[in-house]
Amino acid sequence: MRKYIVLFILSAAWGYANAEEKPTPLDNFDIIIASTWEHLEEQDKHSQRFTGKWIKLGTITFKKNSNVNVHLDEIDLLWKGDKIDSLEATLYKQKISNKSFLPIEENLICDGTWRKDKQELLLKFNKRESLASTNIFHLVITVSENLEKQLTNGEFELKAHCLPEQYKRCVNGQCFSVVQSKPSKQSNRTLN
Repeated sequence: MRKYIVLFILSAAWGYANAEEKPTPLDNFDIIIASTWEHLEEQDKHSQRFTGKWIKLGTITFKKNSNVNVHLDEIDLLWKGDKIDSLEATLYKQKISNKSFLPIEENLICDGTWRKDKQELLLKFNKRESLASTNIFHLVITVSENLEKQLTNGEFELKAHCLPEQYKRCVNGQCFSVVQSKPSKQSNRTLN
């Protein structure tokens, strides 16, 4: 009988030790936010066609190390800063085969909707995206000079409620920090 008790205790301890080493399915998912402040087009050309400068605010990268099918159809961002009356934003997807980002129609995911009352940017995808091992999304905004000054006093926080279950715990208050990413007047470098 002692043999069985000792074997039971040893097998339980071995099972516990191995359970600690195996990643849970949620450990196979990650979200990386990189803030940038990159002018995408010459100011004069874009200002003539639109109402301000065209700025790449940052990227949201979804990574997974799993064969689980995961789909994404919305990304919501909460503005934390001085109140904004209106905001024009567009979300693009970078093709993994392309090493650089191209803000072209072929890569367009959706135009954003600004909710002034809640200070939220809703990015509802034109079509549902099936996530691969790495997916990079670029947030592009059009800013006037006044809005550009406002944006330097806040950040956009990624909201978890609209994300697939596998990614909800990855959010942890991740933000596009405009203050940290805005370059000096002499530079247009990115920080990612």
